[in-house]
Amino acid sequence: MPLSRRPLPFDHPEWIFELKYDGFRSLAVIQNSQAQLISRNGNPFNSFADLCKGSTVPDGEIVCLDKRGRPQFSDLLFRRGEPCFYAFDLLMCDGKDLRSERLTDRKHELRRLLTGLPTSRLRYADHVEREGIALFKHVSEMDLEGIVAKHSFAPYTTERTTWFKIKNRSYSQMQRRDELFERERHKEPVAGWHCCELACADVERSCPLIESESMVNSKRSFEISAELARLLAWQTNFLKKIEPTAAEHQEYAKSRDRVRELFHELEQLAKAA
Repeated sequence: MPLSRRPLPFDHPEWIFELKYDGFRSLAVIQNSQAQLISRNGNPFNSFADLCKGSTVPDGEIVCLDKRGRPQFSDLLFRRGEPCFYAFDLLMCDGKDLRSERLTDRKHELRRLLTGLPTSRLRYADHVEREGIALFKHVSEMDLEGIVAKHSFAPYTTERTTWFKIKNRSYSQMQRRDELFERERHKEPVAGWHCCELACADVERSCPLIESESMVNSKRSFEISAELARLLAWQTNFLKKIEPTAAEHQEYAKSRDRVRELFHELEQLAKAA
């Protein structure tokens, strides 16, 4: 789901509001107790090993927290802390495609999935209902990046976003942020994502890789998810264009078909596991 912007917070009975985590957006692909993080431009990160079984794809943010539980972007970027993954949505669970379900239903399933896990670096990103203005005021007082407003009943799609970030303009960590990425900005589909691998390196797997049928399926799941991430990033950039070309419209239609094919293949792999 692409993220758009709104200048001011608001209250609404059909919307939920989450903390905007200052980190790197990622999909987590979980297959047969192995997990891999995939960036929005398709780059694989090292795995979190203490997750769960099944073919599961949550969407979330890689962050590093300080002792007070606040995201610290520089610690993430320069590996000065242990990263964790805050999951705020669930695209697939146990091989079932959930993208057409309502956001609140997907989040309910995500909470259920994560409840009772042992001490883990995979965490649930909670939300508040209706009260966006009060949450934004509290976030700003705590010097956090901002909030994200999401329509409660919306499916997960790249065609028309219902997610809006509302940024704290006084956020202290944003000062000189662009300077960190300027040299590599022109090389990446999403500016700054080249640093994700640095931030998330050295996270070890819990068991060695063994070439078995289940591991072959796991590797294929990771390949599919990397392709999904690249397609979703391309679709997001396409939808931001004011006047796409006819060729780009055709490519967009093909990418939508390909996304459906990839999710179907993930479902088949889950049934075979």
